[in-house]
Amino acid sequence: MCKILADHNDDNCEDEDAQLPADWPGEVQMNRLCEQASGLFIYARTATGFIRDELHDRGTQSIGSIFQLLNSEPLPTIDKLYLTILGQAYDPSRTETMDYEVFRRVVGAIIVLRAPLNRKHLKELLDIRVQRKGVEEVPDFASLFGRLRSILIPGASANNNDTIPRIHKSFIDFITSKTRCVGPWHVDTSVIHRYVAVACLRFMKGGLRFNICGLESSYLRNADIQDLALRIETAIPAPLSYACRFWVDHLQAASFDIEILDDVRGFLHDRFLYWLEVLSLINETSYASSALLSVARWIGVSF
Repeated sequence: MCKILADHNDDNCEDEDAQLPADWPGEVQMNRLCEQASGLFIYARTATGFIRDELHDRGTQSIGSIFQLLNSEPLPTIDKLYLTILGQAYDPSRTETMDYEVFRRVVGAIIVLRAPLNRKHLKELLDIRVQRKGVEEVPDFASLFGRLRSILIPGASANNNDTIPRIHKSFIDFITSKTRCVGPWHVDTSVIHRYVAVACLRFMKGGLRFNICGLESSYLRNADIQDLALRIETAIPAPLSYACRFWVDHLQAASFDIEILDDVRGFLHDRFLYWLEVLSLINETSYASSALLSVARWIGVSF
């Protein structure tokens, strides 16, 4: 905490009015924060991150309300902290229903992803579009992550704006629990898996095609094609590779419905061989047999 206050004062050293009081937040508040943390590092890290962000965004006028927000309700400490941060990030008086839906889809997708994607590729795969005042727009992931920066954990390259942040297990446990996470932020992983499965099927429908890498001969082994890696990088973007590798994983975790069945049927009828070709090119052919068995079980259990 002391380091956060020092950093804030250093950042604003040219403006005397921006300086925090020397005795802020005081021994009582510091002791209360330590008691709430109960030895949990993630609580301390998240709480101090929230305080730092409030000071950055709202200035020193927020010093009188920060601890009131943290101490306002008798909820389990980590749950209350998360609800407080979410409530500040999404003011109910100004937040539209679609904003909550974007939050659930993006955060939910990060939770259920089977392999990492960067921000650009995740946006391409999900292809989220919302209508705001009659105008279609693509949500700004950077803005969303900025709102939640005290909860999310920066990726390995914190200075890379394309890096998808990580989510601590305690927040995943909270946000996916119906009993702990009240309000519009609850993420139903079954719903999100369905959404990502459909996104994968849609992406493969638009991206898969015959001889996707433009190979001159089908008689050569992959290992004998000298520029194959470059061809794969050019012709099979990361979202398409991800979709081909993991669409069945997400399908299995989703509840059955006829709409998905129709999508799967259309994919197997029109894109099956193209899918096998991509799996061969990215050295994931062994996935095909187990994936098809999983699809058969998913359909069989549903009837």
